[in-house]
Amino acid sequence: IMLSDLGSYQRVLDGTEFPIYLNYSFNFFNSYALTFLTNPRLRIRQLTLSPELTLEQVREIRRHQPDLELECLVQGPLELMISEYCPLASTFPSENGCGNLCRHNHYFLRDRMQLDFPIYTDQYCRLHLLNAKDLCLYGDLEKILTVPGLVLRLELKTYHANQLTPFVQSYHNALKAIAENRESAAADNESVISQFKSATGRGITKGHYFRGVD
Repeated sequence: IMLSDLGSYQRVLDGTEFPIYLNYSFNFFNSYALTFLTNPRLRIRQLTLSPELTLEQVREIRRHQPDLELECLVQGPLELMISEYCPLASTFPSENGCGNLCRHNHYFLRDRMQLDFPIYTDQYCRLHLLNAKDLCLYGDLEKILTVPGLVLRLELKTYHANQLTPFVQSYHNALKAIAENRESAAADNESVISQFKSATGRGITKGHYFRGVD
């Protein structure tokens, strides 16, 4: 079971025997914080590292934790915030309560830099705010794979079903080419990334892997 907060973690730990996968929202940021995860009583099978880490910090964590299964995000919109506040209901009030506007269209919040941050709601009417650009490390897979034993994660849950195949297939082909030391691994990076942007209509970013947190 993948968990994103301590309350859910404690409930699963106490009430089940399932192996536990911790999401990046736990925000483990260094190897010292990860040392307690190796306790077998905690049943931690895998941890998704914080997307705020640089690649060098990921490498350092791996050096100190060679046996812990670590996952890195390489593709998709990152979730910035979860909120009980609904800007749609506040902006477009309905006499009958919730007008379910979020179910009928796509909405976003625009910041002072004119960047659009998509919003969507879950089944509990909680608002999820996504980054304005999608993380995309397709062109840097060889650099990412210099860190041994990483699991790579495509975060595609907000994409439409008909968008998934090109992303999965492209990453599969690139990883296979890298494993076979074929030059084609990087030959079509720009073309594939252009297809990604066309499919989603969104810009891309490499996140903090190569520049850190400003």
